Amino acid sequence: MQADDYDTAIPNFLEEFGDDVFVYAAGKSRSLREGLEATEEFGRWERQNQDLLGEYPDVSAYLAPSGSDFSFAVWQRQLMTGEREKLSDREILSLAQERVGAAKYRAMRLKAGAYPNDEVKGLLRQYRESLAKQYPGFPAVAQFEVGKFEGQVAQLQLMVDDARTEGNTVADAVRRYLTYREALLLKAREAGYVATTLKQAKGLEPFRDLLASIGNQLIQETPEFARIYDRLLSQEVEL
Repeated sequence: MQADDYDTAIPNFLEEFGDDVFVYAAGKSRSLREGLEATEEFGRWERQNQDLLGEYPDVSAYLAPSGSDFSFAVWQRQLMTGEREKLSDREILSLAQERVGAAKYRAMRLKAGAYPNDEVKGLLRQYRESLAKQYPGFPAVAQFEVGKFEGQVAQLQLMVDDARTEGNTVADAVRRYLTYREALLLKAREAGYVATTLKQAKGLEPFRDLLASIGNQLIQETPEFARIYDRLLSQEVEL
């Protein structure tokens, strides 16, 4: 289902098999490197792009195809190199809750349109809080670490400016997104805000809404962009 449409995979899975199987949204391990996958497709990309993985360790794996065929050999290699760790039963449950909550919230956020008004935003916050109660592993308020986020964005910019990433569709989408983001930050500074991210002031809400709509449009054009948007970039702009 992820191979067909990453954006709707979890909601479609739950619709077909029921909410009782939500725990299968998480695996028995988790990656310690952003964007890591345990698939044949990722394994091939990983072998061919060790230079990028070494130079941009926190973000380069997002450029790999997510793939659909699980590879025990790739999974085992990632465990042995310390890029992946096994989870306890409690951690598996928490991770599944986080993924299902995030997927359901994203589906509702898309229904709200590109520029939700204050009433709709209030309803979205209520929905997120209800999801957090139903799935405790999903936070009621989006998690955002300014320093960590800025470091990852800086690394992203360097990576997509690297000639080795030219022609990669995800890198192209990230490049466009970061160009829009920098333009909005410039407008924010011109308006008197001292901001290095769009999350830093309530008055920047219209800028966040615009960038969120741009992110969702890029996902429609390049579905593979959804992984890096959902797991990283959306932290700055979503409610």
